[in-house]
Amino acid sequence: MAPQAQNCHKKIFIFRSKLPDIYIPKRLPLHSYCFENISKVASKPCLINGTTGQIYT
Repeated sequence: MAPQAQNCHKKIFIFRSKLPDIYIPKRLPLHSYCFENISKVASKPCLINGTTGQIYT
């Protein structure tokens, strides 16, 4: 007998920043946009782990 498929419900969360939306040109891939000025912000926090407080640059 085949196992029954489980009905999985996933919640989707969309995070909206309090900051204004930014314009990303359609010709520019997202990863290129994110890294085009990396040298200017390389030493600034990129991710902060809310549980441990660990900061990634």
